[in-house]
Amino acid sequence: IFSDSRLDNGAKISRELKAYQNPFTMSRIISYAMAITAVLLVSGIDANQLDTVMNTYRVDTTHCASGCMPWKNTTSAQYWVSPSAMEAAGASCAMPAAAPRAQNYFPWCICALNNEPVSCQYSMSTPEQLNLVLAASDIVVASFVTFEDAPPQIAPVAELGTRENALTTTLAGVSHWYTTSHVSGTPRNYAMHFVRFTGLVPRQRYYYRVKSGITGAAWSDVYSFRAPYDHTSDGGVTRIAIYGDMGNDLHNNQGNLAADCASGAIDAILHMGDHAYNMGDDNDNRGDAYMNAFSKAGADHAPLSRPPSYVFRKGHGAVVCFAHGCSVGCVMFCVLTCVH
Repeated sequence: IFSDSRLDNGAKISRELKAYQNPFTMSRIISYAMAITAVLLVSGIDANQLDTVMNTYRVDTTHCASGCMPWKNTTSAQYWVSPSAMEAAGASCAMPAAAPRAQNYFPWCICALNNEPVSCQYSMSTPEQLNLVLAASDIVVASFVTFEDAPPQIAPVAELGTRENALTTTLAGVSHWYTTSHVSGTPRNYAMHFVRFTGLVPRQRYYYRVKSGITGAAWSDVYSFRAPYDHTSDGGVTRIAIYGDMGNDLHNNQGNLAADCASGAIDAILHMGDHAYNMGDDNDNRGDAYMNAFSKAGADHAPLSRPPSYVFRKGHGAVVCFAHGCSVGCVMFCVLTCVH
């Protein structure tokens, strides 16, 4: 199964092709992926982008002291694909799906003072760009980013449980420090965090939240995912959709991914590479916008997929992965679980 970002996939194509049979191993998934990269299935179904609300981002008050105007009261209301999403967004910073491509290089809003668009800024020590990567049949890695003033000296933390109101297991992870020194402008600091969820029970639904190890760091919202089948115990079929070549504008497929996971048509997503174009532009802000847009698909629809592990951006989609389960180079292989 392969889909360019401009094509729909998972649901239609995964029903037309045989689902992969277990055993579900990373080596087997990669070998299947490499065997079909030369195949392009052309579909007439439209790709659907999601409106992305970034309610942890804030407008810079030095440029817009009056704050943001409710989207429904602006001429930019036309850029929202979902009227209900626009209504729920209120005056929050966002990236409406149908906005001009360059506008969505940042989360933004309309300034109430002058009715002009203004970019928004991230909140410190607040998880974003959250995603899950499938590392083995019983291991999922939660990967996320926070912006910090200095490298964290304490490990990031996740809480995990089988009920949303009972996250009984606390897990520590590792962090990698990254500074945008490869581009012009004032360097920005990223803390890239990874926490392993091990010993997962096949097909069990888990709930989790994450935070940086920095004192006073904010928790993420609570999300959930379903562990994959394990061929040694239940012999079930794991259905995988394969995608590649994406971006952050109207003709992309976050909505399709959400629908395919929500319908149960697929269990996981294998991303083939060309994750986005020029992710390092604007001092890496363009990459942040894309990763947040893809990640927000999981926050707004249940259950659905997350993006691959966080990457170091180098030009046209060339990336280096930091999480287990990825290969290094211009083509990246990452398996993503369907999550909520």
